[in-house]
Amino acid sequence: SPGPIGPIPDLPAGPGPSAAGEQLSQEIAAELSAQSPDPAAQARPAEAGEWRGIVLVTGTDTDVGKTIVTAAVAAAAQAAGLRVAVIKPGQTGIAEGGPTDIDLIRRLAAPHTARTLASYPDPLAPLAAARVANLPPLELYEVVDAIRTEAADHDLVLVEGAGGLLVPMGVRPSG
Repeated sequence: SPGPIGPIPDLPAGPGPSAAGEQLSQEIAAELSAQSPDPAAQARPAEAGEWRGIVLVTGTDTDVGKTIVTAAVAAAAQAAGLRVAVIKPGQTGIAEGGPTDIDLIRRLAAPHTARTLASYPDPLAPLAAARVANLPPLELYEVVDAIRTEAADHDLVLVEGAGGLLVPMGVRPSG
């Protein structure tokens, strides 16, 4: 995986004091660029207090910071020597252009593995977006299998949800 390359220039600046925010952004970018994950690193035994296994990152709504939290946890875990995978089961709103959540995570944290399982053009809940686009919806067992596959090769697997906790992501095998 390529190392972190700093802030994404195409994203609009948020509200707040720009000088302090810019300085913090530069400090974070410098720290992340100094942390280049070693692709040859092997999984190691867990130490007390470490997050290991599979962690779901979710929130109460869209645009509440799930992607930034996911990137921060991935960067911190890698800095501690863990092999990290990030999975986004369903990415919606890709027709609007711009970077996807996984693109942003790759740029901010450069995890060992980062992938999206399904992408849909409309900015809706993944199940609704699949139906509107006439695309196959996420299927529960396929998502679970993909996550388990990554968990076998990584110390930590971060699964970033879409929208809020109760957003319908896909279907069960029975439909």
